Amino acid sequence: MRRSPSSSRRRPRAGRTRFDEPTAFFAFPGAARSLALLEEIGVDRTGTQVRGLAARCGAGLVTIGGAAVPGDSPVVAVPGLGHRADALREAGVLLSARAGHLRASFHLCNTPADVDRALGVIAR
Repeated sequence: MRRSPSSSRRRPRAGRTRFDEPTAFFAFPGAARSLALLEEIGVDRTGTQVRGLAARCGAGLVTIGGAAVPGDSPVVAVPGLGHRADALREAGVLLSARAGHLRASFHLCNTPADVDRALGVIAR
């Protein structure tokens, strides 16, 4: 196996493993604020919102001749539309394409306009 020039710097020191990582202290204030916001909005409300966006996406796919895998989840899997991933990425729609399928995962920051934009790109 070939090693990159930087691989020698990444070897663990004696008594350590490659999975030892320093504590990410700078992430803690962000995590604390994020959890406070989630608590303020409410977990149930957030879940309802993201599942609603996924349902909107699924219903929109049906109107343009596609079909999502059925389910009540904020994750929408769409068989056979992986070929649209590049066009979606170019339009600023971030999702994943795996084995010829699209996978969109909706979050608190997403809006109905995001869903509509994705559907518009897929429909082209």
